[in-house]
Parts: sequence; C-alpha cells; structure tokens
Amino acid sequence: MRIKQLILLLGASMLSIASFAQEKKGVESPILSLQQKAAIALPHSFGLTDTTAQTATEPLLNASALAPTSSAVLPTIKADAKGWFALDEAKPKVRTLQIYTAQLSCTNFSKGTFRLYGTRPTAIYLDGVLLDKALKGAATDTAALITAPLALIPGSHQLEIRCLSQPSDSARQAFRLTLEQPSESAPIQTNIQQKKLLSLAYMMSGNSLSRVRLSPSGKYALVIYYSQRERKTEYFGRLMHADGRLIRESKELVYANWLPQSDQLHFVRTEGSKRLLVVQSPEGASEKILLRDLPQGEYRFSPDAKTIYLAKEIKGDAKDEKVIRMRDPNDRMPSWRDATQWIAIDLATGVQSPLTSGKENIGLLDIAPSGKLLFARYTTDWTKQPYDFSDLYQFDPTTGKVDTLLHRFVDLHEARYVPGHPDYLLIRSSPNAFDGVGKELPKEQVANSFEGEIFIYSLSSGKVQTPTLHFDPSAEGGSFDKEGNYYFIAENGSRRHIYRLDMKKVAVQTLPVAEDYVTNLSVAYNTGDYWYFGQSATTADVLYAVYKGKARKIWDLDAEKMADYERPIIKEFVYTTPEGTPIEGWYYLPPNFDPSKKYPMLIYYYGGTSPISRRLEGTYSLAMYAAQGYVVYTLNPSGTTGYGQEFSARHLNAWGEPTATEIIAATKEFCQKHPFVDAKKIGCFGASYGGFMTQYLQTKGDTFAAAVSHAGISSISNYWGSGYWGVGYNATAAEGNYPWTRKDIYVDRSPLFNADKIHTPLLLLHGDSDTNVPTSESVNLYNALKVLGREVELIEFTGQDHFILEPERREKWTASIQAWFARFLKDDASWWHQLYDEKK
Repeated sequence: MRIKQLILLLGASMLSIASFAQEKKGVESPILSLQQKAAIALPHSFGLTDTTAQTATEPLLNASALAPTSSAVLPTIKADAKGWFALDEAKPKVRTLQIYTAQLSCTNFSKGTFRLYGTRPTAIYLDGVLLDKALKGAATDTAALITAPLALIPGSHQLEIRCLSQPSDSARQAFRLTLEQPSESAPIQTNIQQKKLLSLAYMMSGNSLSRVRLSPSGKYALVIYYSQRERKTEYFGRLMHADGRLIRESKELVYANWLPQSDQLHFVRTEGSKRLLVVQSPEGASEKILLRDLPQGEYRFSPDAKTIYLAKEIKGDAKDEKVIRMRDPNDRMPSWRDATQWIAIDLATGVQSPLTSGKENIGLLDIAPSGKLLFARYTTDWTKQPYDFSDLYQFDPTTGKVDTLLHRFVDLHEARYVPGHPDYLLIRSSPNAFDGVGKELPKEQVANSFEGEIFIYSLSSGKVQTPTLHFDPSAEGGSFDKEGNYYFIAENGSRRHIYRLDMKKVAVQTLPVAEDYVTNLSVAYNTGDYWYFGQSATTADVLYAVYKGKARKIWDLDAEKMADYERPIIKEFVYTTPEGTPIEGWYYLPPNFDPSKKYPMLIYYYGGTSPISRRLEGTYSLAMYAAQGYVVYTLNPSGTTGYGQEFSARHLNAWGEPTATEIIAATKEFCQKHPFVDAKKIGCFGASYGGFMTQYLQTKGDTFAAAVSHAGISSISNYWGSGYWGVGYNATAAEGNYPWTRKDIYVDRSPLFNADKIHTPLLLLHGDSDTNVPTSESVNLYNALKVLGREVELIEFTGQDHFILEPERREKWTASIQAWFARFLKDDASWWHQLYDEKK
C-alpha cells in the first residue's frame, strides 16, 4: 500500500516529510498526554469574510495571525483509558481554538505516521509548519481524520494540535492521536517533560550578541545583537545605561558609534540618494546633522570631532570581457585594481582636502590625540617571502609633514598611538617583526606569522620593548584607556581571555573573566571600565559589565535560550606525545549517557594554525553533534596558536605532520582509556585545512570508519597556485619552500597523490564558488576515488564560497554531514537516502 506523500521544505525546525515505500508495519501507539495552551476566543469576523470552509477555518491555518503566547509551564492533560482527549463543553458561545502541544525527540533519523481521530476541524503542526489538516471535520470518529507520514531528523520537535469549536457544535467533542512507526525505525520519544536536544534549529534561531561599544565615560553602552527567525537574520542596536537599564532600541543604531571624547552617538542615515552624518544624544532627544551629503566610504573622526577622514574608493580600469591580461597574481580578486584615497572633510565648512593620491593601497591605522595621522602603505614583493609588506608613515595635517617610521614591515596586525605616551606606538605583529626581537625561538627559525605579539615602539629612538615575549597566549585586538593602558583579548589555548598591558610597568596582567571564550570587549576610554561578552563549551552568550573591578551580568542570553534545552556535559582529555608535549583536548558526552554502553565517536579538529575554541554555539557546534548520540572529542594538535611560539612554529613546513600522527595516537589512546567508545565506529571531520587533514588522515590507516571533508585541500601545489591566498598562506605553512623545492611536502603529503591508500567512506563537501580553496580540490579527489572504486560522495553547494552561509543550503549541508555519519557509524542509511534518493 502506498502511503500519502507529504513534502515539507527542510526548515529551521529541520523537519522533512518523506515519500514512503512499503515498510514493515509497526504498532500504532496512542499519545497519552499533551500540554494545553490557553483557548483562544475568536473575534466574530475572524476568518468569516465569506461562508467557504477555507475562511471559516482560517485560524487552523494562519499561525502568525493568532500568535499564541508561549509559556514555560503549561497544564498537562491526560487521555482516558482508550486514548481520547476530551475537549471543551458543547455549544461554546463563540468560536474557540483549542491548542495542544507535545515535544517529540529522537537521536536518530526516525520515521512514523500520525493518525488523528475526531470530528472537529483540526490541523497538525510540527515546528510551526503545517503537517496536515481537515478543514471540514467528519461525521464520525471511527476512521482517522488526519493521516500524516513524517520523517524526523535528530533533535527535538514541537507538535501542535489545533481544534476548532463552533457554537453550532451539538455535543462534547474529543480526539485521539496515535503514532505508528515502522519496526526498523529509530524510536520517537514523546515525553513532554524532558529537555530539548541541541540541534541546528537551535543554532539558527533566537538572539545572539554581535558586539558592544562603551561610551567614553562608561555611562552608556551600545549593544548590537542579531535575531534569527525563519531563515532570516535581523540586526538591532540596544542602548543601555551602565546598570543595564534599557534606554532605547532600533535598527538605526546598528552602525552607530561614539564620538572620540563625548557620550554622543554618530551614524549615517540615508535619505533618498543622500547620506546624512548624524550626531545624536543617547536618549535620542536631540540630534544634529553634521553633513547632508557624506561621500561613500569608511570614515573616522578627529579627536576634537571637527574633522572626519574618509576612505574614498577609486575604481580601477575594468577588465576586458573577452580577454584578460593578468597584472599580478592577486588580479584575480575582484577589487584588486581599485585603490583608496583618503580625504579630510572640515565639518564646519564642508571643504574636502585629499590626503593621498588614490593610486596606492593606503590604510589609516590611527589618529593621535594631537591630531597626527598614522598611515600604512601596503606593498607586495612576489620575489621575497612573506610577500606582503607595510610601510608606516606619520602625517601632520597642520604642517603637511610626513615622517617615514618603518619600511617593509612584516606581519602587521595593528598599530596604534598610546594615549598619555606621545612617544610610543603599540604595534601588534608576529614574533618575526623587528628582526625577530620578540622571538623565543632559535635565531634562524621563522615564527608562525599568525602568532600575535605586542611591541612598544619609540618614535624618537626607534627602540622596541617586548612585553609579551614570555607570554604564551596569542594577542588579538584591544582598546586603550586615557592612561595608555591597553586591554586586549588573547587566545589562551582553546580559550580567549582578557588581559591588560600596564603601560607604566610595560607588563601584562590577567583580568578575571566568567566565560571560556570572550567574543568581544569594549573599554570606557575615560575610566578603564569595560563590558564584554562570551560563552563557554556549555553556555551561550552572556554580557557582563565590569566597573572598578567588579563584574555583573547585564544580559544573560544563555538563561533565555538554554532554559528548555539539555545542558551538554564535557570532560577534559589531554594526550601527551612521546616527546612529552601535552595536547589539549576535551570531549562531549551524549544525552542520557550510560558508561556501560558502547557509543560511536566523532573527532573534530582544524589541524591548521587556529585553535578549536570552547564555544557552545557555531557552525560546527560539537554539543549539537553529541546530542545525536555520539561521544565527540576535539583537540588542538601541534602548530596551533595560543600555546606559545615553539608550539605554533610547528605548523611551518608541516602539512600534516606531526599533526596527523598526534590525532591518530590521541584517538587510539582515548579509546583505550574510555571503554564506552566503540573503536570500530569512529568518524572524523574538518574544514579547509581541517578538510585537508581529514583526507590526509585516511591515507594513514583504518582508524576511522567514516570521514567528512569540507573545502579540503587534496593537492597542495594546486591550492598553492589556484587559491586566492594559496601562495600567501604557504609563506607560513610551507615557509621558504615551493612546489619545485619540496616534493616531499607538495606531492608526498597531498591526499590526491595518495588516493590509493584511502579506503574509508569519504564525503566531500564544497561551495562551487570557493575562491579560497578551489572546488577542483574536492573534484580531483572524488574522481580519483571513483576510479579506484572507493566509497565516496561529492556534494557541491551552488553560489557558496568557502563557507556555506545561505540558510537553506546550510541546513542541507549540515544534514549531509550528520546523515553520512549515521549511515556508517550507526548503520542507518535511511537519512542519507531521504536526502539523496536517486529515484527522486
């Protein structure tokens, strides 16, 4: 018998409705308890604009029109001995909508069929999507009023039953709901009391913090957050008092910022074709338009707020549509031929004065309290690694004098004037800067260019101080207070913490934080107070304010978002190499963990130069994967930043070693020490360099039963020449070497040239418009493995670059990864066939 087909788009709920062939019939089990929302009395005119059944039952179909309120605690109703739920009394005075809910959950892909028996007009929703409906009701309740096949992906889902009562109803009504599952399908649980399981639906919904901007006095904070709903993302600016009280909120505030030395906001407002530069008080009671025709481009205020400096884009000549002569390896990039011209605009007169020619790549790095400008000219020399260089200049706009400060500077990350110390520049770079004065490595050894060090440079003497020389965390960006103290975030292994560089002592202090991973930091210039937000491996975003060293929570999004979700459990696991190097790692346990059972395991890594961080949320949320019944282990092997210079320098000329050896050895030791892991059911996955690592690992044995590579590199030499940043990245990853000098790296460690050693089922994922790692990297390995007769799949995502960002494609991308692992680690191919059934 062919069951009725229902097809739903793979939405935020990650629900898919399957086309069902003949299956082994299961038991039809009644749903015995539901939660009841408050009944909604419908206005007389609602849905009654005519007499058709469609409009008379409009409330069943229009979820947004009713917008039923949610509640953390709803009354539970029980079915009688035969499974029937009694509804309202007969003959209600007005049409009434009764709404009942239940939570469904599954850790595996599951199939089933809902059957609803009753006589009322009824509709069934799953995760806000209409599953099926019966608008006219029925004369008897002996046959199913609604029969709705479904296929649930792992996670938690919200079932909603809507029953419409009419004044014309003659008797008390009831309904019965059953769920039938094929005998081979994973069970769907309907326990309405249990916590929800983390899933992609959680990751793609709700509010998340984006950035925070504290006013100079610290009295006000501008908090930018974004809201994800139904595959759409909207940004909002929330203005708060120092104690967290809300002043106002609007979309216009999203791009606002504070004037340099005033608690006044500035932002751009568009009116027709004009861009207005607006200054506004925090309460919004007063505002002033400084310019009515602001040119396009990024702008910055002078310290006295009398001048703005604007980066005007100068378009280069267009490329011939038929024949293109490349002028430079970077000429492939769309905007390489364009340049930036900096202009000064006097806000009193509107007079514009050009500061640069507009023929070179110039950046304005900072503006001193005195008004002097710090510029960088960026150049490329393809004959000398690391290829990219910076010349630093100081320009005095009052005299027109230009001073050359540094020439052919390498690895420039940031350069700033130090308030209160007019002779100092703070420069953030790699240990290779200033001829290696900040290196802890042997003189001849090059450091990892992605490692962050802080230097204090004297403008008068040219002398350099190195406050982070013996500081293992890798410094990232930060902000000054008026005394010149620098507050910055640094990678501390898998964590990101806040530090303070005391400029009087030229020494780094660790500041206390409440979260493992600090995402954003903002400092009050006048006081040194600060706000920050972050999350941990088990918690979502929390915003904190720190005044006079005392911290308090301002906005606890974790409490809002995770209240109904099961909190993940993590444990530490540190692997020590034979050479004695500790490799930091940690793992997540699956829901309802039972140490006496055997679980499949997933290994996630990057393997490149950036560490895996302790964050609950994200594209590769490990807690989300653990919620599907896996033990999930991650680690930061040799070569990652945040563990000191020697550790990160191991990335140079590595391309897979010793990283792969460490990952395999750590995985085997983990299994030996944790008998609850099924060592024959281990999967691994990674992206970009982690995708390369996935491919390379499969050439080194049979440790893994399934593998997933997103945007992975299969031929290092092809990536070197074809990826937009391939040559530049290899200035670090293959420092000092080229395809013609190190065959042992560029060929011998390329998975493509070792494809015959790959026997693990391998899923290759790639955006078809990837400019970083060309799509051909996956295509080539796919073709090789097909020729070899190996288990391999290649899925390309149209219109996507290095990351799969478009919501619907991201949903399919995530489902593909999870279904692949279910297929080979849980011996359940049903989800994969649901996604990619060739017959469909």
